[in-house]
Amino acid sequence: MSETEEVQSAWGWIVHWFTVNAPSTAAALHGPATDEDIAGLREALGSAVPDVLEALLRMNNGSNAKDTTKTLPNGRVVPDRHLDSAIFPYSKVLLGCKETI
Repeated sequence: MSETEEVQSAWGWIVHWFTVNAPSTAAALHGPATDEDIAGLREALGSAVPDVLEALLRMNNGSNAKDTTKTLPNGRVVPDRHLDSAIFPYSKVLLGCKETI
């Protein structure tokens, strides 16, 4: 099994677990990244998107569980992550293409 296939399989199990045990988290997962999303990420990075990351993004392009935005004093608008958005240990969240840039 390739590394990409391992990521796809593992993420499938994680999403299944969320669906059964944490449906609000499962509902907050975005759909798959589009070709345009991946192209935008590639352009912003100035290099290729690793195959494993692209495979994950093509399954789920981030999460938005109860997230809002806030405006910083410099006028920049940034995501304000709600506690429920943290779906991984240590309050880590699943970032999509736009948040990765």
